[in-house]
Amino acid sequence: MKTSVPPAGSLPPEVIPPTRATKADDKERAMDSLEALTTQVLGSGDARGIAALSAHADPRVRYAVAFYLGGRDDEAAESMLIALSADPDRDVRDWATFALGSLQTADSAALREALVVRSTDPDDEIRGEAILGLARRRDERAVSAVLAELRATASSLAIEAAGELAREIFLPELERLRPGNAGDSSLAEAIGRCRPGPGRG
Repeated sequence: MKTSVPPAGSLPPEVIPPTRATKADDKERAMDSLEALTTQVLGSGDARGIAALSAHADPRVRYAVAFYLGGRDDEAAESMLIALSADPDRDVRDWATFALGSLQTADSAALREALVVRSTDPDDEIRGEAILGLARRRDERAVSAVLAELRATASSLAIEAAGELAREIFLPELERLRPGNAGDSSLAEAIGRCRPGPGRG
């Protein structure tokens, strides 16, 4: 009488059904291959290949693309970073927003709009990076965002953004932070830049 499961050792290794252990090994090998492919494509600078990776299902690949594009300052990089700044993965979104706001020297309307969208991101750090990026471009929409952020989180990014814009309107919120941050040089610098008169800006 035949059985549905062949006896152990009766099948050659290449046709043995995978166990949980071999599945884990296969997954590890697949990830190694994916990492090698990602590195190869990014290293080649192939625009179509990089664009394909920027939409890859694995967020680690998209993160690698965002990291790579942060070192480039061209229209193609800007376009892909704008798309990645809206990524569902938090880390991808964070790096893409940082790259747009602080690494890119471009100042296009599309880039600014992407930063405006991220200036309301639920993540404090991403929101701060977006606001700082707008402040560095002297975008007036950053003023109310900086004020709100100083009141809500008083993050180092918000303080830096206030210094970038150098507006007297930020002084009350910045001075409020001084007692508990006496040795904070970035806070002192932001206060100095926001004060009216000589030395401002």
